[in-house]
Amino acid sequence: MFLLDTGGMTMRERTSAGHCLRAGLAAFLRSPLPLILGWAVSAGITILFIVYIPRDLSSALQIGAAFGGFVLTWPQLRMLRSMNADIAAAEPSASSPRSWVSALIALAIAPTLYRVLTWAIWYAVPLSGALMYAFVTFGAGNMYVSGRLDLLTSAILFGFGTFALMCGLVFAPLCAVLDRIGPFASLKRSWRMVSGHRATILRIATATLGAPVALSLAAYYVSVLQTAQATFRGLPAVLWSIALGSVVLFLGPWLTAAITLLFIPLKEEENFFTRRLRARRVSMDLS
Repeated sequence: MFLLDTGGMTMRERTSAGHCLRAGLAAFLRSPLPLILGWAVSAGITILFIVYIPRDLSSALQIGAAFGGFVLTWPQLRMLRSMNADIAAAEPSASSPRSWVSALIALAIAPTLYRVLTWAIWYAVPLSGALMYAFVTFGAGNMYVSGRLDLLTSAILFGFGTFALMCGLVFAPLCAVLDRIGPFASLKRSWRMVSGHRATILRIATATLGAPVALSLAAYYVSVLQTAQATFRGLPAVLWSIALGSVVLFLGPWLTAAITLLFIPLKEEENFFTRRLRARRVSMDLS
């Protein structure tokens, strides 16, 4: 157990990406096992769904993200309890088991919404086709491979854009469990908390997961160019294994620790305004 020492830092400093990354790394190295275990179980669940739903990768990832995020809520709560942070619920709450159900529902809603928005934007704005088919002109691939790369590139571009929008929902499961509120209320509260800090979350995610994501995409491109389909063998398999290992053992836990540390000042601020709003309502009722 350790205390959170803010050292007299301002709200702006505590919510900066640099501070969250540095403090998150220190917190992870101080107690690495729960975070690593959480990411290992989360990755295992996702891989299990991919194996059992091989023909629908999007659905497998969607379900895996929901259950995997549910597992990661436990090390986040453990980390928060070990810190001297004002994260207590600011409103009367219901029973605890219901709050975990709310967290799971919120985690099911978020990737579903992400998938719908990504496909909607993708179909509405197909920008990458010209670039991919240019590869054919210069002899870098055939039409089939170029089409597959077109789909992947579109998914990357619009998937990242949708992720930027969805950053506002990242704290929904923690809000559901800590404040013991319903799934839609937790999504709304998370969106309100993250307002003005989405760029910080994007910087944290890019700093921690940018390298393994780039490595995975490179493995996919190599696999498709070699075999006209994604296959788990040879160099792509090695690259995918390195990316997954780095995420589970280090980069993923670092990301979770950094995001959890960002949650603390935002939750403190949210609690302050919630309590003040409640006090104002009570004073108005008494008058």
